[in-house]
Amino acid sequence: MLSRWTIALMCAAGAGCAAHDDASVTTGTTPESSLSGPSDPSAPLLPIVGSGGMLQPGEPALMTVETHCGVRYLGQLNGSDWVASDPVSAQPDWIPAEWSSSSSSPLRVRVELDADRNTIEASLNGRTIEYVIVEHLAEEMKLCA
Repeated sequence: MLSRWTIALMCAAGAGCAAHDDASVTTGTTPESSLSGPSDPSAPLLPIVGSGGMLQPGEPALMTVETHCGVRYLGQLNGSDWVASDPVSAQPDWIPAEWSSSSSSPLRVRVELDADRNTIEASLNGRTIEYVIVEHLAEEMKLCA
C-alpha cells in the first residue's frame, strides 16, 4: 500500500490525480438511493456537484469525494475550501468506518449546505460528517485536492 506522501508526490508529479482547478465540476442528477446500493426508481433525483461547484442552502446534492488521502478535505464548493470539523479527522488518511465499508472509491456522498452557509453536512451509510470553511488550506491537503 502506498503512503499518503508517496501518493502526494505522484500527484505533484502529475501521475493522474485530479488538479484543484480541473474540469471536475459535474452536472446531472442521480437517485439518492445510489449512495448505498442499486438505484431505487422511486428515490428522489439529486443534482451532482463536483469540487469547484456550487451548493444552494437546504438543497441536497450528491458529490464524489476522492479518498486517496482520507476524507478530511471535502473539496472546494461555493468558492471556499471545506475541511471536516471533527478533530479525529486530522489523523492521516482518515475515513470513518461507515464510509470505508463502501465498496467504491472514490465515494459518492450526500452533501447539504446549511442555511447560514457556515457548514456542509456530508452523509453516507448513516454517518454524517460536518465540514467547515478553512481560510488557509494546509499544504499537504492541497496535494490531496
